Amino acid sequence: MKISVIGPMKNEAQFLGYSVMAAEPYVHEWIYAVDPSSDDGTLDLCAHLKDRLGKRFTYWVDEKYGFNPLDRAGYNGAFNDCIAAASGDAVFFLHPDMI
Repeated sequence: MKISVIGPMKNEAQFLGYSVMAAEPYVHEWIYAVDPSSDDGTLDLCAHLKDRLGKRFTYWVDEKYGFNPLDRAGYNGAFNDCIAAASGDAVFFLHPDMI
């Protein structure tokens, strides 16, 4: 069975690496939609993980994934886009701080 991990993300540099490494033996692919206003190194870490995992790690950085607590459209749209791109037999929401 192939498992796809998905999730929206903003400022998750503290946890992302641990989360990916803990799940790596079990996961077919990771797909993340990243808020471009992340300013804690998340974008750099995503680039590093992409280099390390290649096609298994996909991330998009787009204004449409902006996190606004008053308007959940960006957050919800991020989920929908990630699910649509997933190729696994099962899709699992693994937020980066879920280790």
